[in-house]
Amino acid sequence: MLWNAISANYRKRRIQTCIDTLHRPNHHYHASSSSFLVERRWQNFQHDSKQKHALFDPNKMQQCRNLTTSTTRMNMTKMEEEAMLISRDIYQRGYAKSKGRILSKDRCLAIRNRMPLIFRGIFDTGVYPDEWHWREGISFPHATREICNAWKSDRTVASVVLDESMGKLVADITGWESVRVAQDDLVWKVPYDGARRQEEVKVEEKNVNTVVGFHQDSAYISKQFSPYENNSLTVWISLDDADEESGCVEYAVGSHKWRPLLHFSGSNSSFLDGDDNSSESNYIPNEHQTDDEGSLLSSFHSSTSNTYRDGLLPAAVSAGVYDSTAITDAATSPVTIEAAPVKEGYALFHHQDTWHGSGPNRSEMRHRRALVVHYLQGDVIFREKCNDKGEASSLSSPSPSSPWGPTTYIYGRYKKFGSQEVDEDFFPIVYARDEAECRKKRTAWLDSFIGQH
Repeated sequence: MLWNAISANYRKRRIQTCIDTLHRPNHHYHASSSSFLVERRWQNFQHDSKQKHALFDPNKMQQCRNLTTSTTRMNMTKMEEEAMLISRDIYQRGYAKSKGRILSKDRCLAIRNRMPLIFRGIFDTGVYPDEWHWREGISFPHATREICNAWKSDRTVASVVLDESMGKLVADITGWESVRVAQDDLVWKVPYDGARRQEEVKVEEKNVNTVVGFHQDSAYISKQFSPYENNSLTVWISLDDADEESGCVEYAVGSHKWRPLLHFSGSNSSFLDGDDNSSESNYIPNEHQTDDEGSLLSSFHSSTSNTYRDGLLPAAVSAGVYDSTAITDAATSPVTIEAAPVKEGYALFHHQDTWHGSGPNRSEMRHRRALVVHYLQGDVIFREKCNDKGEASSLSSPSPSSPWGPTTYIYGRYKKFGSQEVDEDFFPIVYARDEAECRKKRTAWLDSFIGQH
């Protein structure tokens, strides 16, 4: 049984103490914490004692970035210093903000100008994106708009997603030897136009179609690949100034440390629809599990301003950090939910297991647009068929998405039959270190593809 060594009550107290510690005003970070070279203080709370629970492999971090001496730190570039600070914050809190701009004003403007064209189906590469949610004249005008893997359709987007310096930043944060793209997302929350329509509604009911339910990116990214632990990092680049009024991202602080393999669904989940009787399911999203509109995204964006955090509840209860049902009551909830306002051109970085979501865009004038990139460790392979706990199983065991294994339709279409290879034509490697032990190289065609822009 999981966590046999400690009682449930002790576990609740201990995890809550750890989360509380993260929020002490004068909390002192260990020097080694700044580069993820941290002792595993959470060993008693591992989902599997055989798995490493450090967020990213300390040995690789040491090999790739020797940041522990003052001499080395003096020689670091500004970007490497930024990566070190981001690493520290992700380890401690599950997410981090960039200290400086990631994209210039001109590049943000260029992408914003392309977005209306992309959502109309004007693709300068002639290639459709993998997912296209929101069609002009068909979809509700105020629903959240999203396109997945726009880099395949638009070279302006590709010039950011496939940028080598972006890949290097991710490698410096994680310690990976190589970095590949899993998926990008163009996300667009339009402003509320109640004033123009002369509607009188309550504040909490404004633009509820633009909420994003709380979820973990690992549920639909990381879980499809092996090794699973710490194999992805999300970079959320703001194309507008985003704040609470316009529906900025919110994070459950420290939730990446609850349990690495928690992927819940249920009747109250605003992320994925599932079995109402399942209190602890490791759900793998796939094309056979959809809601009334036939799309995972429709459940992803189907919450209201009062329920978009509900998907967090079963995970918090199981982790022992919460034993009530008032998860949205900030005054009584021991789960700290933080809004993360971010300026245009700046970015948020979060761990694959960090629970996050966002409220509606209640602004009457401001759009909230973002380019989100999910990066993968370069040497991952597709996971073999697995059981409902994400564990490898034999071909004779039940599999949630046979014959392609635990992949969603967006990934399964690119999985080669009988092979676990992750094809660079669809998941390109954007950065690889020069060290001899790094077997990967930056995908050869990327520069010419971007150069055609």
